[in-house]
Amino acid sequence: MTRYKVWLDQQGLQDLDPAIHIIDLQEQPPSQLLSTAARAQGDGVFLARRTRQSLSVTVRFAIREPRPARRQAILQKVRTWAQGSYLSTGDRPQQRLKVQAENLPTLSSALKWTDALSITFTAYEAPFWEDAQPTSATSTLYLPGDAPPAPLDMRWVCSSNAPAEVTIATPLSSITFRDLPLKAGQELVISHESGTLTATIDGADVLPHRTPESSDDLLLPCGQISTVTVTADSTTTSGCIFSARGRWL
Repeated sequence: MTRYKVWLDQQGLQDLDPAIHIIDLQEQPPSQLLSTAARAQGDGVFLARRTRQSLSVTVRFAIREPRPARRQAILQKVRTWAQGSYLSTGDRPQQRLKVQAENLPTLSSALKWTDALSITFTAYEAPFWEDAQPTSATSTLYLPGDAPPAPLDMRWVCSSNAPAEVTIATPLSSITFRDLPLKAGQELVISHESGTLTATIDGADVLPHRTPESSDDLLLPCGQISTVTVTADSTTTSGCIFSARGRWL
C-alpha cells in the first residue's frame, strides 16, 4: 500500500496498477521574478514587484514488477496518465494545480528495475494551488485562500433588451461593456475556463465590446468577504451568479 497519493484529473497514479508505489511528493519553491528600483542615495534597492512565474511538483515512484515486458506496459500507462491537466495530492485535500508534465519517465536500465522514477509537473498559467470546488454566490461571497487575487466568473440572464452599458465591479476591478448585442432571455457569461478571460453571449464572443478604461481582468481578493455588483444602464441588476476558486500559496 502506497503512503502518498496523487491524482491527475481525478485519476490516481496509485490506482493504475498495484505494482506502482509512490515514494515521495516534492514541491519546489516557486520561480519568481523580482523587479527592483535603485535608491536615490545609499545602498540597497526598492522591491517594486514580485511576480510568481511557475510552480513545480515532482512525483517520485517505483514500479515493483520484475518482468521487463509488464514493467514497460505499466510505464506506458503512467505516460498516458501524465498527459492530464489538474494535479491534486493527498497532502493538499480539496485543492488542485493546473499543470503540464515537464518530463516523461523512462526505464534507463533493465537490470536496475527497482530504481525510482520521477515526473515533474509545472504550473505556468496559474502557479497557485486553487480550490477544487468554486465558491458561488449571488452578490457577497467569502473567498478562501492566502494567495494573491483570484479571477471571477459570472453568469447573468438579461431581463431587458439591449442595455447600452453593462458594468461588473469587484473591490479590485471593473469591466464595462458598451453596445452589447444582448436581448431579453440571453445569457452573458464571463469565464476563465480556458485559463484566460472570455466573455460570451449565448456562446458568441463579446470581449471586443469591453471599453478601453476597463480592467484587464475581474479579480477577487482571497481570504476576504467581497461584494460584486452588476449594473445595466446605471441600474443594479439581479439574478447574477458569481463564482471563483480560492487560491493558496
